[in-house]
Amino acid sequence: MHFTLVLAGAHRISFGEAEALKINPEKQERLFPIVHPVMEKVATIIARHIAGYSVETLYLVGGTSAFKGIDEVIASVTGVRTFVPTNPLFVTPLGVAKYN
Repeated sequence: MHFTLVLAGAHRISFGEAEALKINPEKQERLFPIVHPVMEKVATIIARHIAGYSVETLYLVGGTSAFKGIDEVIASVTGVRTFVPTNPLFVTPLGVAKYN
């Protein structure tokens, strides 16, 4: 939701229009500079929560993790290898379906 709000404000468009922009992979490269600071903030929050733990890999799931480049930003800020699985939006339902 934060990415969408930032995009809506930056482009002075509705939340719905901003959401449509955000999820369009063809638009993400152009939008990256706008959402990059938000990605960095997410990464600093992650870094704060994993401090003191031996974390070798981070796995990003959910819709926002499908935004091209977020894994590199998270890895850069946290210093931890970061991975986005195929279809990150569906990791939870697929896991439930597989292991339930």
